[in-house]
Amino acid sequence: MSLEQVQDTTAAARTLGLDTHLDGARLWNACTATGHAPADFSCHFDTVSVCLSKGLGAPIGSVLSGSSKHIDRARHFRKLYGGGWRQAGILAAAGLHALREHRSRLNEDHENAIQLADGLAQLGFSVKPPQTNMVWCAPPADLLEPFETVAQRLRDEERIFIGSAYAGPGRRNPFGDTSRSLRFVTHMQTPKRAVTALLAGLAKQLPSLRVRPL
Repeated sequence: MSLEQVQDTTAAARTLGLDTHLDGARLWNACTATGHAPADFSCHFDTVSVCLSKGLGAPIGSVLSGSSKHIDRARHFRKLYGGGWRQAGILAAAGLHALREHRSRLNEDHENAIQLADGLAQLGFSVKPPQTNMVWCAPPADLLEPFETVAQRLRDEERIFIGSAYAGPGRRNPFGDTSRSLRFVTHMQTPKRAVTALLAGLAKQLPSLRVRPL
């Protein structure tokens, strides 16, 4: 959503007497991609939350901001539902470190996403050009097996793990049984060498799983 769309949408809400909230979990990435300051987006909303773990890499934490009226109400409901957290200073310190030290490196994640998207396209994936650090794509149309099979080979033969829930609780398949849509996300724990290794692993494993021309 562009800044202009944000302005138009929130203006329409105000004419209807509605409060608006910005789920800013990916606000830092949006600002890195567009060059806008966080306030350029958030100033149009009554409340805004930002995430300190997504993108910034803090172990945990989000921040809610807004008017005194809104924050007092939020604190009331937090207490009502048992959402308080005592002795949270060590987590707040990690969040402050992430804010101060990690925002300036978000462009690295975006550059790695571009490298990944270009490499996937060369391997026959249908790729949507990334705007931030997310790469949306579909596996090659001539792939004979579900992408889960590719992921298994990468895991077993290349020691490359993709899919955060893969082989997790209940062995849930993050790719779906017949998935034609994949999402890769680059972050501070996936450096450029990880992208290079993934592309090399795919280049090695894919040929034997594709339809061979007659």
